[in-house]
Amino acid sequence: MPARNLSKVLPKHRTVRRLPWLLERLSISRSMVYLRLDQRSKYYDKYFPKRVRLGAGAIGFIEDEVEAYIEHLMAQR
Repeated sequence: MPARNLSKVLPKHRTVRRLPWLLERLSISRSMVYLRLDQRSKYYDKYFPKRVRLGAGAIGFIEDEVEAYIEHLMAQR
């Protein structure tokens, strides 16, 4: 049986960061995070990173998606 390259089989490692990290990284308030995620809000941002449910009361965000969002904001300047 030939050896397999596991990097082709396994998905890329992704880091999930909790909400306090996101607040510090983006320098925004907790309420602004939820406003940017809410499609009914005037502050809704379709490019804002989507949350990942980690449990009953815990959410996280994919670090790569947050960094891509920051790049998007910088490109808008």
